[in-house]
Amino acid sequence: EATHLRIDLWECGSSDVPAKNGSYEYHSPNWTSPYSGVILHNDGYGHEGTTEIKLYVNEKVVCDSVQYYGLMPGSVQRHGAVYNTTRMQFISASSVCEDQGRIEKGDVLMTEAKYNGTKYPQMKFGNHFVNVS
Repeated sequence: EATHLRIDLWECGSSDVPAKNGSYEYHSPNWTSPYSGVILHNDGYGHEGTTEIKLYVNEKVVCDSVQYYGLMPGSVQRHGAVYNTTRMQFISASSVCEDQGRIEKGDVLMTEAKYNGTKYPQMKFGNHFVNVS
């Protein structure tokens, strides 16, 4: 038997959060696991500007999913295209964590997402940032 869990910034809900200028981070609320089992697969997902997403179990990092930009054809936008007024690189891949060990009922999980809107421009529509996740 397997259970799929989505641990995001808003604790298994809509994970869109406001984008900001510069470097910043968001943390999810703590989530106490009602399950015991093995973590088979974990990857972080974020919108442009995300640099890494970490999964913590009992305050210990069990996965650091790094976001990679501009590695694939089509992941670099031409100047002045729809989303932004500057040349923009899009996330083209992220690192994946496999077989991170066990969690037990009562373990506390938390997600941390880091962003750098200076290094990796974030999407805008008009003069407004698009929410990140």
